[in-house]
Amino acid sequence: MKDSTVENARGTSDLATPNRRWGLAVAVAAALLLAYPLRFALIPFVIAGGLAYVATPAVEWLSRRLRWRRWIAATAVFVLCLTLLAGLGWWIKAVVFPDAVELTQSLPEMLRKVFVDAAGSDHVRLFGHDLSADAVIGEAGSSVRAMAGGEGGVGEALFAGLGALLMFVLTISTFCYFLVSGPTLARGVLWLFPPWLRPSVAGVAATMKPFLFRYVVGMLVVISSTCVLSWIGLGPVLHLPHAVVLALLVGLLEFFPVVGAVASALLLGLAAVSQGSIGVVIGVALFTLALRLVIDQVIAPLIYGKASALHPAAVLFAFLVGATLYGVLGLLLAVPGAATIKVILKRYYGETDSDATNRTAL
Repeated sequence: MKDSTVENARGTSDLATPNRRWGLAVAVAAALLLAYPLRFALIPFVIAGGLAYVATPAVEWLSRRLRWRRWIAATAVFVLCLTLLAGLGWWIKAVVFPDAVELTQSLPEMLRKVFVDAAGSDHVRLFGHDLSADAVIGEAGSSVRAMAGGEGGVGEALFAGLGALLMFVLTISTFCYFLVSGPTLARGVLWLFPPWLRPSVAGVAATMKPFLFRYVVGMLVVISSTCVLSWIGLGPVLHLPHAVVLALLVGLLEFFPVVGAVASALLLGLAAVSQGSIGVVIGVALFTLALRLVIDQVIAPLIYGKASALHPAAVLFAFLVGATLYGVLGLLLAVPGAATIKVILKRYYGETDSDATNRTAL
């Protein structure tokens, strides 16, 4: 009894025996293998779970403040979210979609102008081969179509559209269920674990709760802030064409660490060079530098706080591994998964935060 008490105090009794350790390792490996064939089916549940996680504090506040039952408060929050989503959809249809169509139509000419400005003509000889602007533009278009799924015709496009619609409806429906029955579902997930492991799982979940909340909310705030700041700089200040679409793309690229910043800089550089004005190029370069300083040094640290405790190299590695193994699902779960692994290993090794700090100092 005394040994068990000591082990409980150290937080390691749940994995005290080799059989339990091997059993847990096999269960985790089986879950990871099962997640691969189900990676597309899990995407709506992951997105809905993240949104419900952010909206749950509002549901709990309404329940306490107005003494509403949970399903009433959840319904009110769900209707509010649908209203905001409808407004966002109307704005995309009225503002973003026409600008995106215009940008798509003018993209070949923009690429041609960049090629001519860089090469000095619409033909260049490189490594013994003749390259033309038309050939480069055609190859770029073929690559984009291949990444989008190829040229399967109307039938394949219709099938993809129906799949996207089904995914959207499933996400919205699951979001509603998570809002209404979040605590019940959490208890059900905990019940799936063996009794001897439940205290440890509950401890890991309690440790991860503030991290996950700040990460999801922080990601939404950082992306939104980047979109707004990008639109202000590219539109009213620099008067760059298609500022709305470019701002949205720059904001969405913030989801990817390091790579997203480089990709957004290249995107803005291409848009600036296509204008053919050295003043616009310098202005966009200065704006890109200022945007990175504001986002990386002010907004992101202020919003994320300790939620960004993972080393940037570890975050980038998690994104690459997640995307390679599980595609979109891996991207969504990369940072939460890496943080969860870190918390589990700290409990397994019986380390505290002071231990980790001393180790880092060494």
